[in-house]
Amino acid sequence: MRIKRILFHTITTILAGWALVMTTASAYAQEENPAAEKKQMFDFNASYIGDFAGTPLGGQRTGFGYLGYGVLGVTFDTEAAGWWKGGQLVLSGATTHGATPTESWMGDFQVADNIEAGNHIFFNELYFQQQLGPVTLTAGLQDFNSHYANSDASSLFLNSSFGINSILSSSFSVPIFPIFSWGLNMNWGITDWLSWQVGTFDSPFGFDENPYNIHWRFNQEKGAIFATEFAFHTNIRNNLEGTFEMGGAYQTALNNFELHLIAEQQFWKKDNRSMSAFLTAAYSPKTVRDNHFHASTGFHFVGVFSKKGNDQLGIAASTCILNNDFKHETVLELTYQYAFGEHFYLQPDIQYILNPAGAESKTNNTMFLALRFGIDF
Repeated sequence: MRIKRILFHTITTILAGWALVMTTASAYAQEENPAAEKKQMFDFNASYIGDFAGTPLGGQRTGFGYLGYGVLGVTFDTEAAGWWKGGQLVLSGATTHGATPTESWMGDFQVADNIEAGNHIFFNELYFQQQLGPVTLTAGLQDFNSHYANSDASSLFLNSSFGINSILSSSFSVPIFPIFSWGLNMNWGITDWLSWQVGTFDSPFGFDENPYNIHWRFNQEKGAIFATEFAFHTNIRNNLEGTFEMGGAYQTALNNFELHLIAEQQFWKKDNRSMSAFLTAAYSPKTVRDNHFHASTGFHFVGVFSKKGNDQLGIAASTCILNNDFKHETVLELTYQYAFGEHFYLQPDIQYILNPAGAESKTNNTMFLALRFGIDF
């Protein structure tokens, strides 16, 4: 155990050092030649999210702690290398560490903090993407949620249920943070207002069986996921943008399917400021699923106090309907984010969770508080 802990901290330190060197070099290069637009053969990126979080009341017990999520990646561009147009090879690694609010304190079902994962170091992405006219092909180790069941307007919120519906995340075994797997996806931009995608993904193994996400194999008992989704893009009065998505997924091992609908629409926009609303819903047969229905809705405001659009405010609610004695779990979230320049932001967040349903026994309603900071280069 001591050796693993030393190894973990050593690798984390190396990764952090690499991030510092690469981001400093990138910033220096931009200062030397800020007008450069030429594609680079290698594009390095680094990001880190940290949450000071706590549960001041309710749940299984009160608690406060820190959790973090760091990513280091590189993208190789085939066109910049002088090979062919439209090709990119993406590789990234990640580390998660710190407290586990849902598991240790709250006992909620939908997971209040979307970077909670325990202490791990793992491959995050390893895929090749090729653009062929209106068609984009992506093959390799990737995130199901980067393609399906996501909404830009709801991505501001910290509760995991606003990132992907609780039906897919709870037991459909789709490859999402922090456990990814191999897949093949095709996205076809049919017109400016209509796109369609279809893909197949291997159900991932957990960290107990695959601690660094480098043990890749298909297992019939785990099954595979087939997914498809249509997206309709709107532009009301050539100013107000929106997206409406309809899709579904089928899990072979469960012999079960999921259907989802996502709608988001701007209803006001002026310069860098805007207001949007979103609505999501998902369904799976009640006879098979513990969580057979999920819905969320909310509002997303950009440029509340900043005319430059440097801040964002969100208010939303999410609920999941369960088959067991808990019946449902409902989350109310209020969050605010302010960006200090292009690379750093702060985000206070408050959630109130009615009927936490992730523990074996019923617990009291609970509150989740967090102060998130983000660094991105």
